[in-house]
Amino acid sequence: MNTIEPGDFSFLDVLEREMLTDAYRAVTMTESWEAMKQAPSGRGFMFSDDAYMKPIHAALKYNDHSGFTYGWTMRNMQYIAQNGWGAYLEKYSELVTKYYDRLARIRAASTVGVSA
Repeated sequence: MNTIEPGDFSFLDVLEREMLTDAYRAVTMTESWEAMKQAPSGRGFMFSDDAYMKPIHAALKYNDHSGFTYGWTMRNMQYIAQNGWGAYLEKYSELVTKYYDRLARIRAASTVGVSA
């Protein structure tokens, strides 16, 4: 059975992958998964000044966030924190299926003409 390791967003587009991989790393590095389960106070992640968000924000290396992409990225992290990696993959199961189909086609194409 194919499995995708927690934090492996390779089934997403490049930009989404960069943002989510960086955020996943930052939340993991700062040991903030439990804190990410809570809703940010005030007006959402984009404007959050919650203490638990400060170390996560400081640990981010991706510098090209707009307010929208930052909020979207943190909502994805919150979903993973609240529901788990497996539920997150189910949410994106169509993309995951396409990823493995594409990977199988690439592998098959790379072995065409290769004799054993």
